[in-house]
Amino acid sequence: AGKLDIMEITYLTIKTQLIQSGFQGIVVTRSYAFCESLYISWQIHQRRRTVNTKLRNTVSVADTEAQYDEKAKQLRSNKIILAHILVKTVDEFHGMNPKDVVSYIEGDPFISVVPVEPVSRLVSSQKERDFVKTNYNDIRRIFSIWACMGMDENSLDYVHLTDDKLLGSYSWKGRLDLLNIVLIGISNELPEHVGKYELHRLLSTLLSMELAVDEKLSIMENEYNIPVDDRIRKNVNAMCKVI
Repeated sequence: AGKLDIMEITYLTIKTQLIQSGFQGIVVTRSYAFCESLYISWQIHQRRRTVNTKLRNTVSVADTEAQYDEKAKQLRSNKIILAHILVKTVDEFHGMNPKDVVSYIEGDPFISVVPVEPVSRLVSSQKERDFVKTNYNDIRRIFSIWACMGMDENSLDYVHLTDDKLLGSYSWKGRLDLLNIVLIGISNELPEHVGKYELHRLLSTLLSMELAVDEKLSIMENEYNIPVDDRIRKNVNAMCKVI
């Protein structure tokens, strides 16, 4: 009698769990072996469903982030916004009015159209395009500018080549200013509009997942004198919808 009571309790427990989970295949027998095998099948089904749900969520998040990144790139490709970045990161443009810098940006910026190449290839690929034969003095400086979100603090680093004389004083020929990397660290908090954080506030505004469309456009127009045209408005709206 004791064994039957235990089997009865086990049967009812498993059956209740199966019914509550919505599992298709309600137990119609009190066979403990059958209940156990069905319960194991249900557990496997639950694990698979959990894995599939996590996979779908991961794919969905990745797709959302990809869409957001694409819209952010399109927004940053606007020449007036690029001009603000150049004024704060490239020495030739320091102190200039961003509106005046726009005229120096030739053609339309490529965004997710051409393959990204290592920085050194950006230099070597200029041969026969920006200079011919051995006219190496015509090589242009290269700047690789990275905006990194979610940093612990706002920062700005300039990475470039240096020549440390370890022995002797021989003067090697060649330009050290060809390769330049700028790392812009942006924290999660929107910084105040002061000189040292001027670029960070602009980029933080553009890339923020917290600010509403009107807030972003207001900061761009009122604090940075950026004309909000249809293209900018469209990309800002699209970014906020993706989030």
